[in-house]
Amino acid sequence: NLLKEKNKTIILEIEPPIDDLTIRRLNFYKRNDFYLTNHNHIQLKYHKNDNDLILKIMSFPLPINEKEYKLFRKYLNEKVQHE
Repeated sequence: NLLKEKNKTIILEIEPPIDDLTIRRLNFYKRNDFYLTNHNHIQLKYHKNDNDLILKIMSFPLPINEKEYKLFRKYLNEKVQHE
């Protein structure tokens, strides 16, 4: 709730809902007014030999559009360091 009070867009990367735990996480965020988006998202690698990690994107207070997703992705590309 403290984050929500900032009146800014919040974007989350979550695991795909494939088992009880990940489905519970998804539903937790939905109960807290987050939207699951349709953007295909691969988490940036923290190490060059890491495998791709396919995640889902959720956002608050509204679903993010393609332009907003691309801005988010650009931010990640510029701020997450690779080794």
